[in-house]
Amino acid sequence: MIASARQLILHPPNLDVLSPGEEARYPVLVQAIQRELKARDAAEKLLLPDLSALANQTIGIFSDYSGEEKTGGYYTYAFLICAWGSLTVFKREMKRVRKEFGLGSKEIEFKDFGMGAIRRALPSYLETLNGYVPGLLFTVVVDKRLKSLFGSCHKSTLMGLMRMLEERGFGKRRPDVAEKVMRVVHTAAFLTPLLGHGGQKIFWMSDHDAIFPIRKCTTGCCGSSTIY
Repeated sequence: MIASARQLILHPPNLDVLSPGEEARYPVLVQAIQRELKARDAAEKLLLPDLSALANQTIGIFSDYSGEEKTGGYYTYAFLICAWGSLTVFKREMKRVRKEFGLGSKEIEFKDFGMGAIRRALPSYLETLNGYVPGLLFTVVVDKRLKSLFGSCHKSTLMGLMRMLEERGFGKRRPDVAEKVMRVVHTAAFLTPLLGHGGQKIFWMSDHDAIFPIRKCTTGCCGSSTIY
């Protein structure tokens, strides 16, 4: 069992994701992520998954965000990055959990924790995730008083991000949404080369909100809606 577990661990991890000697030219967000990872590694508290283990060819990224409500002082950006091709056992076990607790195809959402079946299934659900998903759950927490992580907190920084995205063909977005796009994309872009390897494919599923809106499909080729 120990030998099998060692196959799933990235050792030694290459934590120099940013170009050595040029870290200052990157946004403070990814600078901080790399600095904290190195600090944990130096303290022997860092354990990262090897997403190429067991001949895995695809990286799965699942991201979700919160903090948009008026209450609370923080935004959170959560990323589950895992070996997509090594989830066979997890899928089998999740079918068992769903059957045992009568969940069927019901989506397991935080807002539905008032449902008895979901509350009863939660321990088994979390144990299955923890035991059968080779990957990393990474959460970034940002104080709401920090208006931008890509320059000064002046409104002009957010306006500049908005114009940059529009000029590069990513659509016209509100200044605050442009900031959120940059936070999410930079974090995912850092984690992918940290844990992935050349030649692997990437599958990314994001929360459906202002940064990844669902629009009606006008061609009729993909059902009622699609993601752009």
